Parts: sequence; structure tokens; C-alpha cells
Amino acid sequence: MEQTIFKEKVNEKIESILDIKDKLNDLKMNLDSEKESLLDLMQENNTYEFYGECGIAKIIAFSRENLVKDDVLVTIEKVNRGLQKDRINIHELMKKSDVCFVMVRGLE
Repeated sequence: MEQTIFKEKVNEKIESILDIKDKLNDLKMNLDSEKESLLDLMQENNTYEFYGECGIAKIIAFSRENLVKDDVLVTIEKVNRGLQKDRINIHELMKKSDVCFVMVRGLE
């Protein structure tokens, strides 16, 4: 009997956790959608910083350089096998990514 109660409680907790995860995913999707909409609105109006009644919105834009993992792994493999004797040009192993998002903070 005690084992049955335990199983019921565990199943209830699992179900509750899964429901909360679903709600969190929905909230994250809604938040991302609202941020994208705000970003579009601010860009259309050439506004990069806005101080509202309840918070501040700022557009953050920059370029970032990242290593291309697959290219790096291939190059390392070539060096380890002695197939590459030439110098390695790190710039050939990198890619540039433009990043743009809106940051929203509440007023304190």
C-alpha cells in the first residue's frame, strides 16, 4: 500500500514538473517574440535607446569572431599526422558573426 502512495506522489511531481517546463517554454517563446517586435519597432524609427515609464530598452549590436570548430579539428588532425607543415593562418579558421538584440531593464 505504501509503495502505491509513493508511486502516485512521484507521478504527480513528474507531471507537475513537465507542466511547468511547458509553461516556461511558452513564456520564453512569448518573450522572444515581444523582444523581436520591439527591436523591429525601434529600428524602423531609428531609435537605439528608449527610456519609458517603467523601463529602458537599448539595442545592442556588435560583431563577434568565433573559431569554426570543424575547420579547427581538421587542421589539428592534419598537424598531428604531419600532413601540414605550413604555418596555420588563424583567420582562415574564424568566422565573423553580427549580433543584434534588444536589452530591456526595469527602472529601480
